[in-house]
Amino acid sequence: MGNALALVSAMAAISNPTPAWPREATTIAQEAHSIAQKRSARGRQTDMERLATRIHDHPEQAQEADIQALTELLTARDDLVRYWAAISLSFIGPRARSALPALRQAFEEKHCARESKNSTSGAAVALRNMGEPPPSAPACPLP
Repeated sequence: MGNALALVSAMAAISNPTPAWPREATTIAQEAHSIAQKRSARGRQTDMERLATRIHDHPEQAQEADIQALTELLTARDDLVRYWAAISLSFIGPRARSALPALRQAFEEKHCARESKNSTSGAAVALRNMGEPPPSAPACPLP
């Protein structure tokens, strides 16, 4: 029975593919501005991760205003928001080169952070995806 249900679900997905962007969807820039206004850190982080997934799935649809909005999020107070903004820019790739100065700045701000998802690691990924080597980080003090 489980295999039959999986087959029906797969066939339904093929016959009714979801559009790249739902018609009622907001732009990346609108979502980025909305995320910046949220009071809840968890809400900002969750929404930013969701936005990054959207950009990953359709990077070709990001416009210059979207790149600018993501670049502005590189200065957000929440480091996980900065991380997801950098990762989003990495998905867009070389078309987001206007963000390079902000990415370099984000790389330097948290270079000694112990979390694996921080603005430095996100900026390093984005810089590499844009063909730029990340700057050398100074040595971090031992804990």
